[in-house]
Amino acid sequence: MVGSYNSNVIRETNQFIENHSGSNDYQILAVGGTGSDFYRKRGTNVAYEYRGVSDVPTFNEVRQIVKMVTTMYNKGEFDELYVCYEHFVNRLISRFRAEKMLPIDDEAIQSQASQDIKVKPMTAEYDVEPSEKEVLNVVLPQYSESLVYGAILDAKTSEHASSSTAMKSASDNADDLISSLELQYNRARQAAITTEITEITGGQEALSQQ
Repeated sequence: MVGSYNSNVIRETNQFIENHSGSNDYQILAVGGTGSDFYRKRGTNVAYEYRGVSDVPTFNEVRQIVKMVTTMYNKGEFDELYVCYEHFVNRLISRFRAEKMLPIDDEAIQSQASQDIKVKPMTAEYDVEPSEKEVLNVVLPQYSESLVYGAILDAKTSEHASSSTAMKSASDNADDLISSLELQYNRARQAAITTEITEITGGQEALSQQ
């Protein structure tokens, strides 16, 4: 029971696909069974799915996902990868995000950073050892892992918040229903007692007149 969480994510993702350039040629890489089942039933190409994400996702789970999608990207199975999820704002509000994960470029990094803090363009030059390429070969996979891990944690937080809100609403509705039924029961019980008293009183009067 997660309220409208899943339907919101799917609706916003579909809208993003429609608005994104070149959206006629796309495939879905689904984390979780709901999205995978939804797109498979509609004949969409679900190229990869990961089911059974734990309530508290571990970094090893994310590393497995990132390794697979990175391999697919390197094989040329797709040329861009966006992570679509619900960003947690508070218990009542979450906002859809679609973050570019691959290819990693300056624009994507600046866009990701600007969502959390204000950043200024870097103009300084640095000497890198052993080399820029070797450093990036280590840093970029870690960046991808942290991006996906953060998105999954964010999405899970939004899911739990939506579930909590939905369950509270269901509990409140159940309490209201119980109160209403108790009131109806008490009224019916009172009416039955009144009827019995009336019948007993009427019987006594009839006997006294004999």
